[in-house]
Amino acid sequence: MKLEQLAAQFGTPAYVYDLAAVRRAHADLRSALPSTAHIYYSLKANPHPRLVAELAGLGCRAEVSSPGEVEAAISGGVDPG
Repeated sequence: MKLEQLAAQFGTPAYVYDLAAVRRAHADLRSALPSTAHIYYSLKANPHPRLVAELAGLGCRAEVSSPGEVEAAISGGVDPG
């Protein structure tokens, strides 16, 4: 969907997430690190459920600093272990 259509439908300002870009950035980072490295995502940056779920599906762990962030991480599919 074009940004103009999103603005007309949802109004502005609006946050628009490109999960394909998130996947590409994750792949770039993963390829630059040793295979044994763990990638963490800080939910303080953005705890949006779809974003957290996408990163959890890519194998990211969660960096959290509050009970709400723990809940958002687990709800997004991050392994609580």
